[in-house]
Amino acid sequence: MPKENCDQEQHPESCACADNKVNAQGATTCGGSITIPTLEEQHILAQIRQLQEEAQRIKEAIRQLESLPSPPGPHLTDLRDQLQLLRQRRTDLEDERVRAAHERMRLLGHA
Repeated sequence: MPKENCDQEQHPESCACADNKVNAQGATTCGGSITIPTLEEQHILAQIRQLQEEAQRIKEAIRQLESLPSPPGPHLTDLRDQLQLLRQRRTDLEDERVRAAHERMRLLGHA
């Protein structure tokens, strides 16, 4: 899990806390130590995007197999199973994203 707390003794040049700068990831809190969304949230969102891309590829392959005149065979079943696994993983990641958002709000003093 990424560290969101500032430790100016270890990285004063790269830290945005001193003058409320906006870092490369986006906006920071009033103290500048927590990016919004947090690094953890950014990581989870990136994983969700990857899953969406993979799901789109699988859905397209399923459409192509279903459009064939002959029965597609076990490959179609395998693709549908893969798609179901991706859906479950997406649900799990969404739960993680919500948890990370609640943690961010807690760190910011809003929860």
